Amino acid sequence: DGGIKMSGGLFANDSDWFAGGGLFATQIRGPSGYLPPTKTVKDKLETNIAGVNITLLSVPGETRDVLVVWLPEKDTMVQIANYYQAFPAITTIRGAFPRNPLDYINSIDVCRSLKPEYLVLPHGPQPVVVGEENISLMFTNGRDAIQFVHDQTVQNMNKGLTPGEIMDVVKLPPHLANDPNLQEYYGQVDRDIYEIFWWYRGFYSGKSRDLFPQSPIEEARMAAELAGGINELTVKAKNALDEGNLEWALVLADDVLLLDPENSEARKIKNSAMIAIAENTTNAQTRNYILSEYLLETEQVTLPTSGNPKLTFATMEDRFVPLLPMVILHRIMAVSLNASECLDKEITVELQLTDMKNTESSDYALYVRKGIVEIQPEVPEDANFTITTSSMVWKNMVLGKLDPQKAVSDGKVKITGGDEKEFYEFMALFY
Repeated sequence: DGGIKMSGGLFANDSDWFAGGGLFATQIRGPSGYLPPTKTVKDKLETNIAGVNITLLSVPGETRDVLVVWLPEKDTMVQIANYYQAFPAITTIRGAFPRNPLDYINSIDVCRSLKPEYLVLPHGPQPVVVGEENISLMFTNGRDAIQFVHDQTVQNMNKGLTPGEIMDVVKLPPHLANDPNLQEYYGQVDRDIYEIFWWYRGFYSGKSRDLFPQSPIEEARMAAELAGGINELTVKAKNALDEGNLEWALVLADDVLLLDPENSEARKIKNSAMIAIAENTTNAQTRNYILSEYLLETEQVTLPTSGNPKLTFATMEDRFVPLLPMVILHRIMAVSLNASECLDKEITVELQLTDMKNTESSDYALYVRKGIVEIQPEVPEDANFTITTSSMVWKNMVLGKLDPQKAVSDGKVKITGGDEKEFYEFMALFY
């Protein structure tokens, strides 16, 4: 859900709403253009395609698999992800694997060292930059901005400051703050400060008050108590909105709605705050996410797979299923277990895959044990029953693309050592 909200994909087809990411075009859902790699690159690959000499360089940063394309005879670089014409998002609000801030710096230095005369930026908004001096300045300021925020965050961490306190004191130097290519259209300094803090230290700020995480509902109850009740908290939210304190209006109105979901006044306040924030922000991620939440909460759009992981996986394109490694499939299975339904259960299942003899393991043991499932590439002892099938049938059942009962009735799955009912009950333990 995070990706479609961050990109504005929920309203991309609606002409009344502008959807875009500042650095990327309007995102419209449709078939994926993904092609599996036929050759992987560890550090560097020099090759020739259609008579053009090309060097591919590994430059981890925004993701761990970023490649830069260098055309040495053309002094041309094609670069995406680690440098773009906005302040970088060392964290992304859609959710992603943690990003090492120092990887960005090192990878931009690799790009800078090649001294390109032409720079192609697929993210844009200026798709081609010309001139070694211009490009060098862009790269230098980009990596300096990241290093400045990183180093000053760590320095203030060492002084005992929390990320919120660091946010108040770390400001970009004027030459970086005024750089048109470092405006906060995509990433934000304050969010990157929090990400850097968490990268090194984790969630705990070092202050005793933060040792006790509170749920949103508990925070809302305390806010209402401090305000004098839910009605008074609603008044506080309205006052914040009228005074232009939009973020607090959003938070306080949301607190009211947590305690009283049908509170129409709080709903109007929250809606107004979200629309106003979206209208005034220059950050594409903020705008798209807030508008997405507004449209979802006001039931103007829907997310059919929201809150239903199996439905999400069931909509995976069929051509991707064979590419899914068994270890990833089984992690999907593990996090899909309905733990509340098996807190008192201990079940051992043997899985035999008939077509995996020369690739991945053909035998697996599935241990459901009081709220977790452990899956190992081994033959278990004393299994309750054995599942014999092909890897594709197993993958499609786990992903929710194939009904287990239909798989049995069609002869695609064989159950031995137990009955089919046990198998159906076992598969029903997973969302």
